[in-house]
Amino acid sequence: MRLEAWLSFSGIEISNAARASDYVRNGLAGAQASIPITGGCDCPDVDEGPYLSPGDDPAPWIDPARPESEQFLGLWASDIRIDSVIARRVTPRALGGASVGKMRPRHRIVSVTGLMLAQTAQGAAWGERWLTDILAGLIVGCAPDTMTLLLACPETGFTAPLRTLRQVGIVDGPTFGPIGEFAECKVQEVQFQVAAGIPHLLGDAVTCLPETELVGVS
Repeated sequence: MRLEAWLSFSGIEISNAARASDYVRNGLAGAQASIPITGGCDCPDVDEGPYLSPGDDPAPWIDPARPESEQFLGLWASDIRIDSVIARRVTPRALGGASVGKMRPRHRIVSVTGLMLAQTAQGAAWGERWLTDILAGLIVGCAPDTMTLLLACPETGFTAPLRTLRQVGIVDGPTFGPIGEFAECKVQEVQFQVAAGIPHLLGDAVTCLPETELVGVS
C-alpha cells in the first residue's frame, strides 16, 4: 500500500511534500529549479503552511546555533509503502502437499524512498545528520518511538486519515546517495526502513466516558 508524502517520527515531522514544494516555489532551491514534488495535501490536520523558509517557519530541523540548518530544505518522501502483516506457517507433509497453519500478524515494515533537498553542501550534510539522529530514536522515559502516517488526502470537510504505528525502530538505513545538482539545488536520494512491533494502524485514541447512574429506573 502506497501512502501520501507526509510522515512523522515520535511526533517530529520528517517529510512534508507541501513544505518542500513551498520552499522550492519560493526560489530557495534556485530561481530556475522546477523539481516535480507531488503529494502535498495542504490540509490543516497535517500542514501549517504556507511555508516561507526553514528559519522563518521554523522547520523541525532548525538549530539556531547552526546556520547551515537553514540551508537544508527537507525530505520529500516520494514513495512510502507499508507491507502486509498477515502470515501463515506452511509445513510440508511427508506424503506430499503441506499443512497450512493459522493466520497470525507479524511485525510491519514501512519502506521510504525520497529526496533530500538543500541549498548548499553544508545544508545537505546537516540534513543527513538530522534525519539519522531522528530515526535513531528519541525515547523519553519509557515511551517507545512511534511513526505517524497519512493514508490519503482527505476530502473537503473530512478529517485527515492519520494512523500511528507503535514500538517502531529503524532496521535499514538511512542510506544516502551521492549529492547531485538540479539547477542550484543540492539533491540526493535517501532510503530507509522502519519496523513496527505492534503492526496495527492505530487511529486517534477514544476516551471512554465514566458510567452514569440512572436515577428512577428500576
